Amino acid sequence: MAHLALHQYLVANGRPVPRFLMLDQPTQPYYPSDMAKARGRLEDIPLDEDRVTVTHLFQLVQQVVTELAPGFQITVSDHADLPHDWYQASVRYNWRGGEKLIPTTWLDTNPAP
Repeated sequence: MAHLALHQYLVANGRPVPRFLMLDQPTQPYYPSDMAKARGRLEDIPLDEDRVTVTHLFQLVQQVVTELAPGFQITVSDHADLPHDWYQASVRYNWRGGEKLIPTTWLDTNPAP
């Protein structure tokens, strides 16, 4: 991923940029959207080639974060939920089963006119 390579270059050259990267659904091309929304499991990807690609993608992300640690953070918002221990150890929040990024209690159900 170009973003990761760019951050590696900037850190290696001491450039003053924020050490933070947000990735929104980088695995979307590999998941059937209806299945991903419902489950988000690696097993729902139909082709073995796609499963391998998704795993390699997250291994690369983990490798770069480890290499640039402790001064670099990546936040990934994705439907993927890989069964690997190294992946699960990196998950901080898993918004499923009614849990959401923005709790419904924060929503104003009676907006001002």
